[in-house]
Amino acid sequence: MEQGEKIIANQEEFFNQNAQSQKIPTRESLFTTYANKEQINGFLWIENQRKILEYGCGTGTSLDIFFKNRQRNKYKICGVDIAQLAIDKAKENYPQFNFYKISNNKIPQIKNDSLDAVFMFHVLHHADKYQEIFREIHKKTKKGGRFLINDLTSNNPFNKLARLIFIFMPNFVKRKFGDDLVVGESIPKKNKVSPEKIRVQLEEVRFEIQEMGYGHLFFFVFGWLDRFIPFSKVTFVRFFYKKLISLEKALLRYTFFQNGAEVFYIKCIKK
Repeated sequence: MEQGEKIIANQEEFFNQNAQSQKIPTRESLFTTYANKEQINGFLWIENQRKILEYGCGTGTSLDIFFKNRQRNKYKICGVDIAQLAIDKAKENYPQFNFYKISNNKIPQIKNDSLDAVFMFHVLHHADKYQEIFREIHKKTKKGGRFLINDLTSNNPFNKLARLIFIFMPNFVKRKFGDDLVVGESIPKKNKVSPEKIRVQLEEVRFEIQEMGYGHLFFFVFGWLDRFIPFSKVTFVRFFYKKLISLEKALLRYTFFQNGAEVFYIKCIKK
């Protein structure tokens, strides 16, 4: 898609705009925790590490989730991003931590072999040259350090449908989803991400894969529907949704459904 179709290809430009945009608070629902469950579970995997980097930190929204039940003074957090205005907002939100603007996938502000853990959420579908990124993170992480990735896949039919809806009705989507990545009538260009290719690239730069998994088959279709009509407040509908979530877990054991998942995660260790 081109910018004329309301898709901004310049990621730095978009995320600087996004950092300044007024966000509508997310309405708490059954789907709030469900949407972030891979991230929440991933944080359990790295929570005992002290010096942690978030690659692609934005304004610090992932840190909001991380510190929901954790003490800030136990951690030495740093974050990097391509958007200076996002970095400025992250510094305002978390003044006790260090945040840096980076370019060309390099992190000169951080010493080699100094990080206990790194996490990267929903960055890869906005980026390219993945192996350069992984090589730099490998260099900055201690031997045995943990690297957690969570991102969107490109194969889910509901994701594709949502993309089409935005292109044809940007203002409508903006009104309903102001807390998401929508600025005016624009969203950022999203690249296709292959989890299997990501796994291979990680192994090529000498990360050892500990666990790889998939999440969500129906989140977007039911999560979006709940924005329009909050069915999840109705007891019997909540019961149905919970059963549907359980069904997803069962289906995602099979390759066919993994290939249509909305998100994936990878946990790996520096050799």
